[in-house]
Amino acid sequence: MRAAKPNELMEHTVPVLAAELSESELSTWIPIPFQEINDPESAPEPTKGALVKLEAGPYVVLFYGKDSGQLVLRLPISQKASANLRHFFHEVPIPLSRIVWHRADVELPAAASTQARDQRTKKFVRLRTSVKVTSGSGTSKNSRNRPSASRSAKKR
Repeated sequence: MRAAKPNELMEHTVPVLAAELSESELSTWIPIPFQEINDPESAPEPTKGALVKLEAGPYVVLFYGKDSGQLVLRLPISQKASANLRHFFHEVPIPLSRIVWHRADVELPAAASTQARDQRTKKFVRLRTSVKVTSGSGTSKNSRNRPSASRSAKKR
């Protein structure tokens, strides 16, 4: 992927997808220069924008809202959005769990869902392994109200 010049795309674009990312994730996953957009008539919040040409050929327009942390991906209206989205996800590893909206007629790539599932699984495994289980000598409230196996055996 590379940053494209503004005159390389002369076609109208439409929003296809929105995802929540931190600014550090944005710069890691999309390592191209973004232009600052501070015009309140152009964007509802301070925004960064970039025209990107993907390695596979299609252009994408990216807007990143600094306050909301939301990345909006726009694609040329005359092109197949699902195919171009597959090319985008092939180059940019945004987990599917970060997508907050996508156009209903656009199919999300299977690779993105697999990658996102793997990310969630790794997170779950980390959480499960970090839980400490301790056995204390004190009795819990529930164990005091129930007869223990040893108490039941003594009564018999």
